[in-house]
Amino acid sequence: MIDGGYVLTNAHVVWPYNTARVVFDNGQEFRNVPVVAQDVVTDLAILGPVSPIAAALHLADGENLPIGTETYLIGYPAETEAFPQPTITRGLISRVREWEPAGVTYFQTDATIGSGQSGGALVNDNGEVIGISGIVNYDGNFAVVASAADISPVVDRLIVDKGSSERDRRIRYDQGRYRVEASLRTYWSQGVYAINEPAGTQIDFELSSNADGGISVRDSYGWELLSVNDSVGDAEHGSFVVEYGAPYFLIAWVDSQVSADFSLTSNHRLIPVQDPDDGVVLEIDKSYHGNIDFPGDTDYLHVNLQRGERVSIGASSTLLDMYLTIAFIGAEDHEVVVDDNSGLGFFGADANIVFEAPFTGSYFVVVQDYNGLAPGGYVLDLQPAARSDPLTTTTWGTYSNFADEERDFGAEHLVQTLSELPRSFQHVDSVETESSMDAIGLGGLYSALEIRVSENPFEMVMVAYNTLAENEIGLFDLSVANQDVDDITREFLYGAESWTQNVVVHDTRLLQVDRIGDLTFGSTIDATMDGLETTMDSIVFRRGYLVGYAWTYVATGENPIVSAEEIAIMLDTTMQEFIFAK
Repeated sequence: MIDGGYVLTNAHVVWPYNTARVVFDNGQEFRNVPVVAQDVVTDLAILGPVSPIAAALHLADGENLPIGTETYLIGYPAETEAFPQPTITRGLISRVREWEPAGVTYFQTDATIGSGQSGGALVNDNGEVIGISGIVNYDGNFAVVASAADISPVVDRLIVDKGSSERDRRIRYDQGRYRVEASLRTYWSQGVYAINEPAGTQIDFELSSNADGGISVRDSYGWELLSVNDSVGDAEHGSFVVEYGAPYFLIAWVDSQVSADFSLTSNHRLIPVQDPDDGVVLEIDKSYHGNIDFPGDTDYLHVNLQRGERVSIGASSTLLDMYLTIAFIGAEDHEVVVDDNSGLGFFGADANIVFEAPFTGSYFVVVQDYNGLAPGGYVLDLQPAARSDPLTTTTWGTYSNFADEERDFGAEHLVQTLSELPRSFQHVDSVETESSMDAIGLGGLYSALEIRVSENPFEMVMVAYNTLAENEIGLFDLSVANQDVDDITREFLYGAESWTQNVVVHDTRLLQVDRIGDLTFGSTIDATMDGLETTMDSIVFRRGYLVGYAWTYVATGENPIVSAEEIAIMLDTTMQEFIFAK
């Protein structure tokens, strides 16, 4: 709570809503508190005002604090309760990072941060707020917190502007029609409409156009529920059921490099989502602040270049994984230049392209988030490039060689992984595989399982995988984050009833392994199984949208030929190669 009864948080915390429920740790509750203003580039939102229940906090300047200063991070990580208690973690300012494109300093601290922590306060020993949390690194083991000194002027401006800023892109939910007709001017154009209906509502829609078109349906978390493109030149039909009471986004597109008309109808209101970034003309030596306004947003901007002119175009963001494209009308695949991470940036996720214009005219500068998430602000920077600067050579055509390759990760990739084991490991029949999958508590969790056994010394090795839908990744990560060795043991004992007659568990513990994939959890179980003392190590990890499982079983006291960690690393390597190829 800051001066005037206003509440300060991150923009991505309240998006895509225009009001929010605010509660305090004494149980006091305020419903439908308006979002006064927001700035997606700096990821800030102002709510209120509400009746002050405590003294307002001042945003203090902590940028002169030395490295090693003790700090406290207060917030609500992994929160599901209606009236939660705040949490506090302690850490040190370990370094300072500068996001130069937006002029914001960030404190890096080892104070523990987790999902739901966003909008929390970083305070010093005196209780002064020196930062607002909002970013977590991909490993999840340190926080990157925006300096209060740098965001304080932005906060003041937001309160004064009260939503008049061009960076404020709130959706007008009081608008909408059941039928809309519009034109899409370019191949990159999108017609975007929010659906804001109660959970359980069935949404039916139909798209018709004078060009081939389609519809993508995404929820507020960026997960694609539906993609419809069944015919060429005819109407496209689709339907889905609202799973929870939050806005969904219908994104209409047409496959045409020139202007095309479309008509979209629905049995519920289609609320237009405006995108003022589209069509903006960029200028050399000037930065542009833009927004990814909705999940799957594709911003197309223009830059006018002379033949032979070289420019360096960079896209930077703290929340998004920037994906940059340079194209023009009529461009072939090998002429469309793309980049993902060459710009490096905070977490190596910025994009940068060095481009030479083949003709005098207008070019598209297309900005996307690689993961299709929202919201997130970005900064585009255009500078002249020297002749000595190497041109970006990655194009759409670069990926054409993968068109005919296997599209789905499958059991053959597990076989490929285990082919690297010593020859003493032999394949186990698939009938036994089904039984063993149930026995270790994996029944129904994985798409395929492969088993190898070595007789002298006896060791059993298992690998499994599963492919997650986009809307399952967050749930999987949350389940793993909340899992402990007791959960693993219960699953094992439940499954072991179908595998053996007598199981006694002696000890369970976490298995310490180096990080594998994007998320890792390991455990060890010591047990007696039918009179044999055994040790079982298991590792579950996620790489992108693929989940891997590695398991080893040896007699207690025996040195395993290969460890579960080695198996997991082998499988993760195969997954990385597959994801890159796709």
